[in-house]
Amino acid sequence: MRGLRFGFLAFHWGAEYVSVPQSAEGIAPDDPVEIAHLAVDAGADFIIGNHPHWVQAVELYRGKLIVYAHGNYIFDQMWSYETRVGVIGLYTFYDDKLVRVEFIPTIIEDYAQPRLLSAGEAGGPGRDEGGQPRAGGESLAVISAP
Repeated sequence: MRGLRFGFLAFHWGAEYVSVPQSAEGIAPDDPVEIAHLAVDAGADFIIGNHPHWVQAVELYRGKLIVYAHGNYIFDQMWSYETRVGVIGLYTFYDDKLVRVEFIPTIIEDYAQPRLLSAGEAGGPGRDEGGQPRAGGESLAVISAP
């Protein structure tokens, strides 16, 4: 990553249908957390991953943002609430610095029709359809910080 002002990486990784990043044994044995840390150690400034079909945790590692998965946006997996919700990430930069992050929750309706969830609407990533936190914690929890 020498000579770059800003190193942005995107990965397709990890186990499906889990809210915390982890390897997909038998399919992709590499651990997304380990890969992300190695990428930051090699010079990456910002990492976005996807594949799990669920919104996953975010992490600050050595001051760099790692977003493990945004969940589904336009897809036909209507069988569970977790596969129907996602987030749109808004990332604001000032020069080569990430200065603001905002996640806008979405839900898929009627097979592949995304809709923004309003601020007052129940549900969203990490919450059930009644607005209560899901078992296992918030999907957008920070899993580590410096």
